[in-house]
Amino acid sequence: MTTPVTGWQHLNRAEYDQVWNGFDERFQFRASMDASQWPAIIEPVPSLTWDLAISRHDFDERWRSGLRRFAVDEDGLNRLVMGALQDCVADDDWVYVLDWQHPAYRCWPHRVDPDSRTDMWPVEVFPNGDYYIFASRDLRFGTFGHPWEATLCIWGADLINAVAARNAGVLTRLYRRDGKPCRPVVEVPTEPARRQAASVCSTS
Repeated sequence: MTTPVTGWQHLNRAEYDQVWNGFDERFQFRASMDASQWPAIIEPVPSLTWDLAISRHDFDERWRSGLRRFAVDEDGLNRLVMGALQDCVADDDWVYVLDWQHPAYRCWPHRVDPDSRTDMWPVEVFPNGDYYIFASRDLRFGTFGHPWEATLCIWGADLINAVAARNAGVLTRLYRRDGKPCRPVVEVPTEPARRQAASVCSTS
């Protein structure tokens, strides 16, 4: 079944189960609102995990009181990653899009209407309420959005580089590199220093 939004197609049940089983096996996905269980996947090498929260100060208290606030523009992040996916796949190629406990899709990045409202996509890159995953069919590269931690993990050299080339100040706070915390969180300025993010992230 094809959705009304151009470039998206529902997965049937068999493919849905196959993709989720493969993702779970490779990344050991564990859904939890308990911060002691984060990150929710084994973040691969290479990967960069970006901070989407407006502040890490009293972060736990903000979540408990329902004051979830993001610092990253939702539409800007969606368009940034979709453009980067276009740079990584052929014109007729597709990626998997998973939304935890909801329908999953094939998405053809080059067929997505560039003028469409990104909040009308079946699934957004921006994790505004659930775990959202965009991944190549072999899981070699992709994104994992964590709604409770307020982070976006981008893995795979091709996609990391494609996002870096397009990132004009949308993602600015590097939270983890290759699954290891950046201490402190690295503030990544815009052109050209953002491309050096991977080399300046301290894991001590």
